[in-house]
Amino acid sequence: MIPKRISLIITILLMLISYTVVSQTKQNTTITAENYILCGGGYTYSYGRDRGVSPLIYKGSGATFYTGTYSYNTEEVYKFDVFISYNKTKPNHAEVLNSSQQMFRVKTDYTYLYHLQKIDIIPIQVYVGGTWQTNTVTKFHEQYSNNSFNYDIASDIGATTMFRRKFTLFNHLIHADFQIAIPLFAGYVRPGYANSSTKAVLVNGSSLKGYINSIKFASLKKYRSLQTQLSLNYFLKNGNSFFLGYCWNYYTIQSHNPVYQAFHSIVFSTNFNLN
Repeated sequence: MIPKRISLIITILLMLISYTVVSQTKQNTTITAENYILCGGGYTYSYGRDRGVSPLIYKGSGATFYTGTYSYNTEEVYKFDVFISYNKTKPNHAEVLNSSQQMFRVKTDYTYLYHLQKIDIIPIQVYVGGTWQTNTVTKFHEQYSNNSFNYDIASDIGATTMFRRKFTLFNHLIHADFQIAIPLFAGYVRPGYANSSTKAVLVNGSSLKGYINSIKFASLKKYRSLQTQLSLNYFLKNGNSFFLGYCWNYYTIQSHNPVYQAFHSIVFSTNFNLN
C-alpha cells in the first residue's frame, strides 16, 4: 500500500507543477527578492536501527547547528539549509544500556518553490517545487571492536509542496509554513557486510572506479524518505527575522544491511537580511 500512496502523491504534485507551467505566466515587471543568511542551532533526537551495526534500536538526544540561505519574493522561494548534528544514542534494551553509539550527521537541503497564485486557498498560499537532499550519517560504536565504524550516505531529488499563512502580531509580519517533501530519484552508499569499506572498494581498491561503483541507485521500493517541516518566521523592523522550526526527517535503505533512521529537530535561528 505504501508505494501506491507515494505514487498517488507524486502524480498529484506533478499535475500541480504541469498546471503551473501551462496556466500561469510571469509578469514583465521586476520582482524584488528578500535575501537572508541563517545562523542558529537547537535540539535533535535520533531514533533508528542499522543492521550493519546491531539488530537493536538506538535512540538518543543531541545538539544541532543550523545555517543556510533563504530568498523569497511574491512568486518564488529559494532555500538552502545545512544541519550539522551530534547525537549520543543507546539501545532500547535495559540489559545492554551500557552500550552506546556516537552519531554525527550532516544534512544539506536545496529547495525551490513556486507560488501557485491561481489555486491559493484563501488565506493559505500554495507552493510547489523540487528539492535535493543529502544525508551523511556516521556512527561510532564505543563497545564493538570488529565493526565500530559505520555510515550511510543518501542523496535524493524529489518533489515538495508548502502551505504558507501570513499574518501580523504586534505590528510584525509572520510567515507560518508547513512543508512536505518526498523523493523521486535516489542514490546511496553503504558499507559492506561486517566491514567499513564498500564491496566495490574491496574489489577494485581505493580507486576512482571503486568509489564510483560504490554508489547504488535505488527505486522507491528500496529507498524511502519523508520530510516535514513546520516553522514560524517573525520579521523585525530592521529587516532581520527570527526563525523557529520543527523538522522531522525519516529515511530507510533496503540494502544487504538495512537501515532506517528518523531525526526530530527543533531549531531557532536569526536570519540576517542581505538587502
